[in-house]
Amino acid sequence: MKEIKKHFDLIIIGVIFLLFALFFIPCGAFKYYDELSYKSNIYQMILGIKDKQYNILNFNFIGFLIIIMMLSSIIVILLKKKIKKYTYLIIGILLFISTILCLLLPKTINVEMSSTKELFIPLPFLYINCAIMIIVALLCLYKGIIEIGKKDS
Repeated sequence: MKEIKKHFDLIIIGVIFLLFALFFIPCGAFKYYDELSYKSNIYQMILGIKDKQYNILNFNFIGFLIIIMMLSSIIVILLKKKIKKYTYLIIGILLFISTILCLLLPKTINVEMSSTKELFIPLPFLYINCAIMIIVALLCLYKGIIEIGKKDS
């Protein structure tokens, strides 16, 4: 248990990088007549997909905020000595907001034709990513509350 407490920062950074890697797994697709097409990962939902001359998905600013907040949480860990006891609370809040935005990502995609937006559905792996994110966010919030509750020594 002491090893986990000692390396908690590295574990959180490692899990965030793992999430960035898991974002490459398909998390959404268009459903046409019970068939899934244009399966897309989170990066494609954020940055867009182009098929020949046609844009399937366009840039999504809300999705871009997910990446910014997750990178910000890593920066907050690196600035731990300056932020002191609010570090984990800030990380927990950033990851919690990222989780909510990630759950909303399939509803906020940008498509060329608005009639195809209703055909886009989330795939199960999106919820697995969000579950991992919420667990890390809750652990950070818990540790942040404990840190704030400690008296200065």
